[in-house]
Amino acid sequence: MRNVLVIGYGAIGKSLIAQLDQEEGGYRWAVWARGNGSPRVDAGRPVTRVTSVTEALAFETDLVVECAGHAAVAAIVPGLLAAGLPTLVCSVGVLADTTIADSLHEAAARGKTWLRLPSGAVGGLDYLRAVAHLDEVGVRYVSRKPPSAWHDELLALNIDPDTLEEEHVLFDGSADGAARRYPKNLNVAATVALNGIGMTRTQVSVVVDPAVSANTHELYIESSAGVAEFRFENNPAPDNPKTSLLTSLSVASEVRTFFQGRAS
Repeated sequence: MRNVLVIGYGAIGKSLIAQLDQEEGGYRWAVWARGNGSPRVDAGRPVTRVTSVTEALAFETDLVVECAGHAAVAAIVPGLLAAGLPTLVCSVGVLADTTIADSLHEAAARGKTWLRLPSGAVGGLDYLRAVAHLDEVGVRYVSRKPPSAWHDELLALNIDPDTLEEEHVLFDGSADGAARRYPKNLNVAATVALNGIGMTRTQVSVVVDPAVSANTHELYIESSAGVAEFRFENNPAPDNPKTSLLTSLSVASEVRTFFQGRAS
């Protein structure tokens, strides 16, 4: 039996459990979530509710999957890493905060375990890692999402998302600036930066585009090895239009790979 602790029971957490719960090999699920009582999988089966590192260890956790947001990473994940529990962090943008990033890496070192970041909503990261150490590498990531994905942000700017006819640039600058301004919505920018030339040098544009219906991610890389362009048009998650469905698929793939590695 494979014991997985999921931090957060929102769109990604629910989708992850739904994808893997019926697969061969069997999973036992625990959820670190707010509120009273045991969370329930969509199929109706209860899962264990965990609220402390002690309870996580008592559950005999094999793998932790964080998908609850930046505050949860800072408050919960260091203790789990220090206790020796390998952890996948979906809220990649939190690593733009060097203080939190350092605490995570130090905790993993103390616990003699690892912290990993799923690729999430984009691909091409193997190419990016391959050229990142060359001289004069340029990386630009462009996020294009429909107005519905940025509804509240547009209203705050006195822009009606329902009548927007032309694309509107919400942000243009470095990846660390993008992650700080929109910490809940730009994990992809951090993923690209951390797999490439860093948060400061990676350029990011955040575009609200009424011409697109999918969450669209464009990645442009220039180096002495050549020029590469990647474009991903991802359908949004049913429960959260700001998140791509591909994100939970990527996390599920990482979980499978982890347990396949243990079995080999």
